[in-house]
This record gives sequence, structure tokens and C-alpha cells, in this order.
Amino acid sequence: MTDEAERIKEVMEYIESTIAEIDGHTGNIEKLFKLDKWSNDRSLYEIIINSYERHRNTLKRIQKMIEGEKVESGLYTLSVQSEMDMIKERLDKLEGSMSDSITSELLQKWINAIKTGDPKEVTNLYYDDGILLGTFSNKERVGHELILEYFENLLKFPVEVEIVSEHPHVLESTAVNSGHYNFVTNGKTINARFSFVYHKDDEWKIISHHSSVIPESG
Repeated sequence: MTDEAERIKEVMEYIESTIAEIDGHTGNIEKLFKLDKWSNDRSLYEIIINSYERHRNTLKRIQKMIEGEKVESGLYTLSVQSEMDMIKERLDKLEGSMSDSITSELLQKWINAIKTGDPKEVTNLYYDDGILLGTFSNKERVGHELILEYFENLLKFPVEVEIVSEHPHVLESTAVNSGHYNFVTNGKTINARFSFVYHKDDEWKIISHHSSVIPESG
């Protein structure tokens, strides 16, 4: 096999693996849009899916060019690979951005559960052995029984949660979101800071949640 033929073979393998990766990203986006907030935002969904589809079609066209023996030089194969590297870089950036958005959506899902006033709905967002260090309790709560007890007490009266700031980070199957939020209940506003740690098996759930009142100074 000539050097040029080897390069073309490498490009074809790269195209196939990148198309498979795009298909994987598309599947992940479809799962993401099942979350409450984005499931209703069809326009955003279509923009992202159409972007993936354009990249996929570009790679398919390059495949056909190669299969039709229209690629004649090693220099051209290298330019094709550079183009695919650019596409892959754009996909990676988009996926990273979407990953951070997933963490923000998980926080919003928790806030929506709080709004329902249903302690069980909130508790179900935590792992069975998750830990909660709550804003309004000095007790370390590990497991659903103690977490449920906390939210039963907290949600005896309507509670609103306002996000002030958040700093989401995602690494594979673990996600962290930290920042400030306000609890509004009984006509009072309590300024608090939070850290959520999520883990994903079949779905994202809270494995650790720390929340505490912000000190007045310092």
C-alpha cells in the first residue's frame, strides 16, 4: 500500500469514527431535551440538531469524494483531515457548553421541585445514600429518610428559590454546581450559598448537597 493510500485509509477511518461520535452527541442532546425546561424549547433543539446534521453531511460528502477517487494527493487528504479536526473541535466546544447547561438545568429541576411543595418529589432527586447539609438544620443527613424529614419541615410553608449566581462544571459522569441562591419564605429572604454534586448512572442525581447561610461580613 502506497503512502497516499495509507493516508486516504486513515482519513476514511477518521471520518467513520467522527460520524459515530456525532451520532452519539445527537443521542445525548435528545436525552437532554427530555429535561423539563428544554423539552418545550423546540427552536433551540432544532438549531443544535441541524448543526450536527450539517457536520455529518459534510463528512458524508468527503467520503463520497474519496470513494469516487477524486482525492489524488496526500496534501489534499491532509487538508481534508484538517477540516475534520476543525469540525470535531467545534463539536467538542458545543458539547462542553451543553454539559454546563445540563448542570444548570439540574439546579432548575431542584428549584421546580421545591416550588411544588412536595417533599418526596424533592427527595427523589437525591441518591438513596446521598448526603444533605441543609441551610436550616445543623444535622448531617445521609439517605432518603433523613433528607425527606428535612424537606417535610422546610416545605410546611411555601418556599421560593432565586438563583443569584452559579458556577457549573461537568467531568464525564460527575457534575458540580456552586454559587449563591436566596430562599424566600414567610415574607423573609435568606441569602445562602450552595454546592451540588451530581453523579450519573442511568440518570443524573444529587450525591452531595451543602447549603448554608451567607455570613454578614468577611
